[in-house]
Amino acid sequence: MTHDDAAKDGFDFHMTWFVPPEVLFGNQQNTIIANIGLVSRPQQKPRLEISNETRLRLEEIAVKRLEQELKDNDMCSQGYKIKQTKWFERSIAFIGTCHRN
Repeated sequence: MTHDDAAKDGFDFHMTWFVPPEVLFGNQQNTIIANIGLVSRPQQKPRLEISNETRLRLEEIAVKRLEQELKDNDMCSQGYKIKQTKWFERSIAFIGTCHRN
């Protein structure tokens, strides 16, 4: 059985980052710096706000990493389709299927 056969139901790919995107991209003007482990009240937990431009850049990086991951695992050799994109505070997920002959 090939990875393509095993992946007939699709794939679920996640990319997570641990620093604010502004730090990743060199624009620290609006960076949120917080030690979440020391927050005394949960309702005051800082939220990471991501601009549309930053989301686009992160999504482009995630697609490149998805393509490399699929290639490295011999999956979706006939191509793929991302059916759903999910955004979380510090990660992005793609849910998709492999193309079939």
